[in-house]
Amino acid sequence: MFGYALISSMLVLFMATPAAADAAPWSPPVDVGPPADYTMAPGLAFAHDGSGLVTWQRREQPAQAGGLPGAVDLQAPNDAISSRALRLGVPGAGVQSLADSIEAGPVFEDLGRGLVLRTLRLSADGYGGRRTRLSWSAIGRDGRVGRARTITTATLDSAPSLAEDHRGNAVAAWSERLAPANGREVFGRYRIRAAWRPAGKVFGAPVTLYTTDGADPTRNGAVQATIGRQGRAVVAFADVRVRRGRDRKRVLVWTRTPRRAFGSALTVGPQSDAADIALGVTDRGRVIVVWGTQDGGEEATTPWIVRAATLRPRGKRFSSPQTLDRGVDHARPMGGVALAVDPGGQATVAWSTVRPIGYPLVTATSDANGHFGASQQVTAMGALGGLAVRQDGAAIVAYARVLGEQITDQAYAAVRPRDATLFGAPEAIADADHAQPPVVAFDARSGRPTVAWSARPHGQDPSNGIATTAVLRLATRAAP
Repeated sequence: MFGYALISSMLVLFMATPAAADAAPWSPPVDVGPPADYTMAPGLAFAHDGSGLVTWQRREQPAQAGGLPGAVDLQAPNDAISSRALRLGVPGAGVQSLADSIEAGPVFEDLGRGLVLRTLRLSADGYGGRRTRLSWSAIGRDGRVGRARTITTATLDSAPSLAEDHRGNAVAAWSERLAPANGREVFGRYRIRAAWRPAGKVFGAPVTLYTTDGADPTRNGAVQATIGRQGRAVVAFADVRVRRGRDRKRVLVWTRTPRRAFGSALTVGPQSDAADIALGVTDRGRVIVVWGTQDGGEEATTPWIVRAATLRPRGKRFSSPQTLDRGVDHARPMGGVALAVDPGGQATVAWSTVRPIGYPLVTATSDANGHFGASQQVTAMGALGGLAVRQDGAAIVAYARVLGEQITDQAYAAVRPRDATLFGAPEAIADADHAQPPVVAFDARSGRPTVAWSARPHGQDPSNGIATTAVLRLATRAAP
């Protein structure tokens, strides 16, 4: 296994050296270890000076699990989850170890300083939830994650969300599960909260945006946040209100600016029970929301439908939703939805969908008003990992090849050069290695994309039993 300093030096080399014209488009992958039972939740971002940060989680199996997939050690600190962070593009940088979980970020402002959100599980409550300390840390220009500063302690069912604009204004958002207030409530309630951080300062006290029915953990709970270049922040939540046997299901959004606090909820459109939401804000302040939705529960009984809607810069109502994918099969997709916006206001969306004979990965591009054109199928069998758009409009979508339900084996990407309208042919990033869906980001200085993914190059598919073989892998290619 490579030493950490050697790993960092290799990353500097492959990120700085242009690929030969006749060489494979992707560099050989670099493995960051040592191996773990699981590597999870990779995060990747670059600052404007070209330095980047990759983060990921490690989880150890309970000793008594005997390789059983999915076993969690609830008796260990933080459920045996820890985090790692590695600065990219800095010679000699080492892997930083953290005892808690990096759950959101990294994100960067223009001067190279960044943020992450961290969680530390403290105890279990009486309703199956985990009391969790939510905190934030600053990322210094040396790439080190600073000390954890508490935002709140609450019961969290899903990961929080974090966004930062180019000046350093930031928003954190999350949902808290509240215990049932009376005998009529089965699953309790959700409280949607957010905290604002003015540039260069600390996060303020959390504000409550909304309180709603908890319904069922498989149905709602996830919150998404984004922020535009001019500081317009957006928080979104898929709401389910239970009323006399008939649920009201909709996607809600709240917005704010550096000078004005969050306003009342705006209705974006309908949802089916559970939703995966992607957000974008153009440089002029137009809000774009794309969401995929399906009924909750263990088995799908309705199609996976993908919709989009927009809010004008000074608008008070969202446009009528545009249906991007009507869904044709009652099965779960292998991935979610991702959205990225270029400086000209054009949005690119990617989503995983499901068909009777496959799990396609699909993309579409909008005009300046947020209306999406015809979709393009990138691959017939792909689980979406990440999407990135460069300042000049070039784009890349990264995914894992799907072998079957809940099984992926190889990292791929497809590139759309600047001024092109379609993504090119899929490119294998590495050989088959039991890859999970990769995240992707562009180096702002060189224009080269980098991907990070969890893999088991020397192990077996985790569905066949867990062994200590999981590593984080990194690769890059020439700028498209």
